[in-house]
Amino acid sequence: VDASQQYQLSFEVLFTGIVTFGYWGSIIQLTASNRDGLQNGDRIPGIWQHMDGTTKLYVRTGTSFHGDLGCTTSELPLNQWISVFVTVSNGNLDVTLSNNIKGCSTALPGTLFPSTKNVGVFIGDTFGVRGYAPAKMKIRNVFYLTRH
Repeated sequence: VDASQQYQLSFEVLFTGIVTFGYWGSIIQLTASNRDGLQNGDRIPGIWQHMDGTTKLYVRTGTSFHGDLGCTTSELPLNQWISVFVTVSNGNLDVTLSNNIKGCSTALPGTLFPSTKNVGVFIGDTFGVRGYAPAKMKIRNVFYLTRH
């Protein structure tokens, strides 16, 4: 994928279960470094099932200020397809969900990772990190749109 500083990532997710309490459930991560870390470019964005034993989405991206900025949504229902829209634009991260489920948003201080080519896309990957597990989910209709 060719990534830009302003983008929209959209997909549909269906949670089939909950990951073990204390583990982050890996859903999808776009990374310029092909690793999961806290440097700018490691998460553009990264999305996990929350470690608190729920189906909340933990959505993170990085800037020159910090490599791990983001927000957490409300819980998603089990066994129901939900549309997820992650938009980074004008210094903000906004997450919108279908079915009147509350998303989240936050300001992104600092400079976003520059537009770059050949960004890695990983679904359910733990990157060998302790405390990560593949999310118990299905994912479909993944789209990445650059915005100018």
